[in-house]
Amino acid sequence: MSVGAEVIYKGFWIEWAKGPAIGATITLTTRSAGFLAAFLANFVVYVGLQLWYILAFVIHQWRASRSPQNGIFHQRQVIFRNSQSPWEVAWAFFRQGWAWRKVKRGMFIQTAGWVFFTTFLAILIAVYSILSGKVTSAEGNTRLMSPNHCGYMRFNATPNDVFDFAFHSVNATLAAAEYAKRCYSSGSSSAFDCDNYVQSYLNTTQTMSVCPFEDYCQAGLPQLPALTVDTGLIDSREHLGINTKDSDAITFRKVTSCAPLGLHQFVTNASSPTGATDAVEYLVDVGTGGHTFVYDNISVATNFGWTVYSVYSQAEAPPGDNTWIPIPAFNKTDADVTLILIAPNSLLFTVENTDPVFSATRFAKNQTVGDYTVTYFRATYDFSIIGCTEQYQVCQQDGSGCTPLGGSYVLNSTAQEYEFSATQLNIISRMSNTAQLLLPLSYQIGFRGPSALRVTEQQWMGAIGPLQTNQWMAEVIGWCQTSLAILQQSVLDYVAQPADRFNGHYLETPSDAISRELCYAQMVKVTGGTVSFSAASLGLVIGFGSLVILVAFTIVPVTSFVQRKILKSYNFKRLQWIIEGRLQLQRQMYEAAGLGGEWKKPKSTIPITAETVKFGGGGDLDAEHPSVLQTMGNGQTQDAALLGQQIQLQPQQQQYGPVYSRGQPPPPPVDSPYVDNGYHHGPDNGLKVPYQMTRSRGSGSSGGSGGY
Repeated sequence: MSVGAEVIYKGFWIEWAKGPAIGATITLTTRSAGFLAAFLANFVVYVGLQLWYILAFVIHQWRASRSPQNGIFHQRQVIFRNSQSPWEVAWAFFRQGWAWRKVKRGMFIQTAGWVFFTTFLAILIAVYSILSGKVTSAEGNTRLMSPNHCGYMRFNATPNDVFDFAFHSVNATLAAAEYAKRCYSSGSSSAFDCDNYVQSYLNTTQTMSVCPFEDYCQAGLPQLPALTVDTGLIDSREHLGINTKDSDAITFRKVTSCAPLGLHQFVTNASSPTGATDAVEYLVDVGTGGHTFVYDNISVATNFGWTVYSVYSQAEAPPGDNTWIPIPAFNKTDADVTLILIAPNSLLFTVENTDPVFSATRFAKNQTVGDYTVTYFRATYDFSIIGCTEQYQVCQQDGSGCTPLGGSYVLNSTAQEYEFSATQLNIISRMSNTAQLLLPLSYQIGFRGPSALRVTEQQWMGAIGPLQTNQWMAEVIGWCQTSLAILQQSVLDYVAQPADRFNGHYLETPSDAISRELCYAQMVKVTGGTVSFSAASLGLVIGFGSLVILVAFTIVPVTSFVQRKILKSYNFKRLQWIIEGRLQLQRQMYEAAGLGGEWKKPKSTIPITAETVKFGGGGDLDAEHPSVLQTMGNGQTQDAALLGQQIQLQPQQQQYGPVYSRGQPPPPPVDSPYVDNGYHHGPDNGLKVPYQMTRSRGSGSSGGSGGY
């Protein structure tokens, strides 16, 4: 069955095998997934920037000092205060160290430490971004199927029914056989088109065992003549993809034992109804109510290929449910029984072999082909029969609480006597239905006929090439693998039955709540044009990122509140963060130059002027030593009180560096960083930067230290 995008569920769901947290999954169309991926990429980048903002603030506040520091210290503080990323800071520190290298010996090496530190932080943030992208990337190719014709396919007693059922069954068994040959034989999910199911193939173990029919196995076989193929415990969730909680999952097991039979005492010869004198009709009677097999060896002389028949009996089933009722020697109460008759008819073998079923030891002819002579052999026996028993079992997911091995008919009723939940019993009912109708070897052999034999792959122009030493075992293993492929397909078909091509069947939809719920619980390994994300990973990344963003938006106001109201001795750190913002630095520069009139909001991120004024301009800037003071005459429209001021800057020597005399600036706003007695103050702190001011108006002048 081909699984298309229309049956893939889109939305939130839980893959219970991974648990409710890790298994939380969001499946989207590729278009929606593209939008989500784009959002996450930008979100992670933004979170990285906010994470750096937090680190830069912490570093800035940790370094802030009451005492005077050198120029490189103040530059670093400004860099931390106004940087956008650690890479920007690392590059700024490198350039800073290079610029200051001749001022103080070892300054470049000292700055290199900060370069390495900020680079390390940048790498950490980059790693966070990469890991975030990793955890939010597409989550595998397991998808949840959406109900589409969910239920059992049923047939009415009409001519269309017969044709529809036969057509569906033949194609289903052929598809399963092809899948088993391609995906089971290679034992690898990498084989072409082996990725529809949650498990590409189901493992089996093969062992030699005692004859399942006591003394009726073929003479001359080893002491352990039978081949037993055991599926082991097939997990309904892990192997079949039925997405349930641990408490509702089950394990299913099938054990098949087959052996070549020697039924000479049950075979009688009769004259061929064809009238040919050398033809014999063999009657095999191992059942009641008629011949079990009837084979006419006239086929040997008519260039007829393989003949393959099968009969099947369910253990403990009502007599009317079995078309073949075996004699006591073949009637099992704990296993279903299948007999397969195989006749090569007129086919010849190019290599003599002694396989119990495909034995070819009778000389047929020599044929010259070019310079070579080919010897052909006929089959040793006109026909051979393989007898098989098939047993089923269900258990809890951990392998406990198992029902006894038995036939498919009683599997469901036996499970009712064990402690299975309602959901488990519903799944067991589905397994039982499949075991009765689709898993018997006779189902696939009856519909496929000779094509059920892998030996036909060695056939060309009426001749059979070299065979394996135990070709019959290869056939049995192939049948068992095909049954498992049918099991895998039937689980998907329950959720999405194929369309009715001949109006010969109808859909029996689930009638109870649990069955309807299980329609929404089938997983498949087909993307169908969708992309899945781990909801837990998305939640982790978005949750952590949101926390970082919240901290980034609150760390400054919260810290400022604590410094201003509680830890007042650290208030100077708050003020340094304010005045070293890029726009506050610009405000202070223009205020010092007497430009812009009255400035407001000196403690906010963005200071403003009291009125709309024009000042500055780059027309008169000195190319060798540009300064904002050179723009003072460019179209200023300041308050009249400032017009006519003559500002003279005269560097003076003070203890802490250059001191300037200038015209009196406009009075600073209340509670803003201000200048007094030659020192630059912030409110409620002891930070002082030396200044000395003189004021002159017109042609007169007066000097002295000014105070506000």
